[in-house]
Amino acid sequence: MYQDYECFPSAWYSESGIDEDTFDRIMEYADMDDDDRDAFDEFSEAFGNDCVASFKERYMGQWDSEKDFAEHIVDECYNLDDMMGHLASYFDYEAYARDLFIDDFYFSNGYVFRR
Repeated sequence: MYQDYECFPSAWYSESGIDEDTFDRIMEYADMDDDDRDAFDEFSEAFGNDCVASFKERYMGQWDSEKDFAEHIVDECYNLDDMMGHLASYFDYEAYARDLFIDDFYFSNGYVFRR
């Protein structure tokens, strides 16, 4: 019997006991650093999903804004200077971010997740 819990999601808590799968989730959660725990908590709340494996698969990182994430994607995946030359400075990162977050990604309190 468990009388108290601390430092893991309350949905995993049960006074009558914890099954093996829940215990494994708690251990995975405990092994995360503080930043990842905060991101996992945000993920759980946003998606209603408490699967650590799903979180690790879908978590893209922490960003100041959707636009900052879009700039990162463009920098990592494309070389606008080679593709567009001097027109690269006219690329609309805000519009690109809007398109990214319509279907493919989700932004919540600075955390970015794949849908």
